[in-house]
Amino acid sequence: MIKNKYLSLSFILCSIFILYLLPGIYKIDYLYFVFIAFNFVVFLLLSLFLIILLELSKTKTFLLSMFLSVSLQLLQYQFAERSMGIETIFVNLTGTLAGIYGVASIILALKLIFVVINNSKDYKSNYADDLESVFLAESSGPRSFFFLNAFFSICRSLHFAFNKIVSSEDNLKISLRTDTPHKIKFPIMSPSIVRHLLDGTSEKDTSVILLEQIKPGDIVWDVGAHYGYFSLKASSLTGDSGKVLSFEPTPSTYKMLEQNTLGITNIQTFNLGFFSHNTSLTFNDYGENYSALNSFHEPRLQEEIKFKQRYMLELIKIDDFLLNNEIPNIIKMDCESSELDILKGMDKTLKDHAPSFVMEFGDLMHKDIPRSRPIHDFMSSKGYTAFRRFKEGYKKVPSQDIYPYFNGFFVHDRNYEEFVKKNPYIE
Repeated sequence: MIKNKYLSLSFILCSIFILYLLPGIYKIDYLYFVFIAFNFVVFLLLSLFLIILLELSKTKTFLLSMFLSVSLQLLQYQFAERSMGIETIFVNLTGTLAGIYGVASIILALKLIFVVINNSKDYKSNYADDLESVFLAESSGPRSFFFLNAFFSICRSLHFAFNKIVSSEDNLKISLRTDTPHKIKFPIMSPSIVRHLLDGTSEKDTSVILLEQIKPGDIVWDVGAHYGYFSLKASSLTGDSGKVLSFEPTPSTYKMLEQNTLGITNIQTFNLGFFSHNTSLTFNDYGENYSALNSFHEPRLQEEIKFKQRYMLELIKIDDFLLNNEIPNIIKMDCESSELDILKGMDKTLKDHAPSFVMEFGDLMHKDIPRSRPIHDFMSSKGYTAFRRFKEGYKKVPSQDIYPYFNGFFVHDRNYEEFVKKNPYIE
C-alpha cells in the first residue's frame, strides 16, 4: 500500500509538470491546454464523487473512469470525425488517479512534515513554568490574541472536514518522540497528534502532576489509557521497582496500546472497562481518528460527530478487580464522562487504600453529558480534596456549578499534610 502511495504521488507530480510546464516549453496551443486541464479536473472530481459519495473501491473507480474516458473518445471518433485522443485518455486517467490517491498523497506529505518537526524538537518533561498563572486564570481579561484563536479555529474546522473523507487504509500511522524515553504510535489524522508534536505531551498539567507525585516503586493505574502516553510516562517514573496497570476498553485502541507498550516490563495492559456495578452497556466508538472520545455518552467536543459503530461492553467494579491485583498509589482516570460511575464502584478501594487521583475537570454547556461538580462533591464526601496545578503551585479547587477545562489532583485526608509540606502550595 505504501509503495502505491509513493508511485501515485510521483505520477501526480509528473502529470502536473506535463499539464502546466510542457505547454509553455513546446509552445502548445493554450486553448487546447485549457481543454485538457478541464478534463483533468472533471475526472478528478468524478473519482472523488465515486469514492466518497458512492463509496466505490479505488479499483472500481479507476476501471469505471477508464471505461467512461475510452467510451467518450470512441463516440468522438465515430460521430465527430476526429482521431482517437490517446493523450486525452491519459489526462483523464491521471485526473482519476489524482482523485483516488489525492487524500493518501496529502496524508503522506503530512507524515513527512510531522517527522521533520518531531525530529527537530528537544522535548522536556517539566512543564510547570508553562502552566497558566493562577492570577491570569482568575482574571476576566482576554487570554490570547483574537487572530491566533481564529487561525486555530479554521485549522480545526479543516481537520474535521478532511477527516470525513479519510479511509482507514489511507490513515497512516506515525511513531513520534515524546517527553518520555519511548516513542508512541498515532494515526496520522488523530487530533491529539498536534500537541505531542509541539509539546511532547498531550496535557501539560497532567504531565507536571505525574512528574511531581509518582515516586520510584509506586503502583500506578492508568484508567482510560488510550494509546498509552501516560502509561509510558508513569513507567519511566516508577522505575523497575514499580508497576503500571493500563486499562483501555475499546478493542481497536487497545491494540495500539499493546503495540506502544510492547517490551516494557513494568507495564501490564488490560482490555477492560469499569463501572459502578458489573454490567454490559452500549458503547459509542467514534473511529480511529477520534478514539479518545469513545464513551457511553456524547463526545466531549464542541463539534458534532457521529459514532462509527456501537457494541456492547462488559464492565466490572474496580473493587472486584482489586481483589487479586496490585493496590494503586495513584490513579490517572480519563474516561470521557464515566468517571463518577467508576468511582461509585470503588467504595472499598477508596476507604481502605485512599489512592490519589488525577482527573479531568471541564463542562460543555450545550452537551447533555455529566458535569464535573458531582465528581468533586462525591470525592469530597469520601475525604478527598481537589487541587489544580498552576504555574505558582497547587491551589484548592472549590465546588462550583461550571468548571473550565483542566486536570485536577485529588488527595485523601490521610495524605493531605504530607502533600502540602512537599509541594508548592497556594492558600
